[in-house]
Formats: sequence, C-alpha cells, structure tokens
Amino acid sequence: MIVAYLIAEIFKLRFVWLNGLLIVLGLYFAVINLQIFWRTDYDNGLVVQRREVVDKIRRGETVEFRQGAAESYLYYFYTHKKWKEQNTSDEEIN
Repeated sequence: MIVAYLIAEIFKLRFVWLNGLLIVLGLYFAVINLQIFWRTDYDNGLVVQRREVVDKIRRGETVEFRQGAAESYLYYFYTHKKWKEQNTSDEEIN
C-alpha cells in the first residue's frame, strides 16, 4: 500500500519523464514475472502443474487446498467443470 501511495503521488507531480520511467519499470516487472510464471523448463511452471493435477484427477486422487497454490485452483476448476458437465442437462442450459 505504501508503494502504491508513493507511485500515485509521483504521478500527481506531472513530471512526464518520471511518469514514463514508472510505466516502463512497471511493464518490465510485469513481463518478467509473467515469463517466470509461464516457464515450462522447471518443475513449478503452470503447464507442469496443470499436467500433474490432471493426472491426479485421472487416478482419483485429491489435491489438498492451499491458499495461493496453483494446483489447488486447477484442481477445483477441473473437478467443478467435470461435475457441472455431468449434472447439467440440455434443458437447464436453454
């Protein structure tokens, strides 16, 4: 919150070069973090986590919920989607 407040105050100063620098740094930070998040060459990439969760669902295993863990959210998404497809008829959709 402190960082957000400081950034908002800097934008109020109307220094175009400073605002541009903050935007460039923010975009750089976002791109680097997204690249790390989507990487597949290490064990914690989203693609690898998705594959592991789908394999666990096929084996009938459960994934324990952990706040902020991608596996927990993927497990919920795929099991809820599967349940919804099995328990929704065409009449309910239309």
